[in-house]
Amino acid sequence: MFQNAADVANGALRLIELAETPDICRNKDLASTLELAAAMMATHVTDWHYLVRGVKERLTNSDREEFKNTYSSFDSIRLIANGTKHPVANYPDISTAAAREHEWEDNEFFDSIPGTSQLFVEVDGAPRGVRALTWGFCKQYLSQNA
Repeated sequence: MFQNAADVANGALRLIELAETPDICRNKDLASTLELAAAMMATHVTDWHYLVRGVKERLTNSDREEFKNTYSSFDSIRLIANGTKHPVANYPDISTAAAREHEWEDNEFFDSIPGTSQLFVEVDGAPRGVRALTWGFCKQYLSQNA
């Protein structure tokens, strides 16, 4: 199924699209779960971008920094994904996340869908929309790596 980084980014987008379907969108817990799953999948785009099985199997600090500098929303997605996997103080507290509609003050306001809720997680003192962050990152990655 996954042959390259673009396939992984597209897989994350499919999870977001699934979360937006009418039946799932009405179930905020299910939609939020799919959003977090999409974010966790999207964080692995870096692995598929840089690594080659049997040739290069570890990311370097240089790889990580280059990716974060190229894709500005990636680090927030990475922190959210790690906070989902690891309930420790180094990462955002996913247990305080809330599903709600976006507000004018939200960083992802222009990337959000009017009239729908998404999961917001506090990252570096600001609420970040998981769906919009993940969608924006994947779309940017795909447009720059077509």
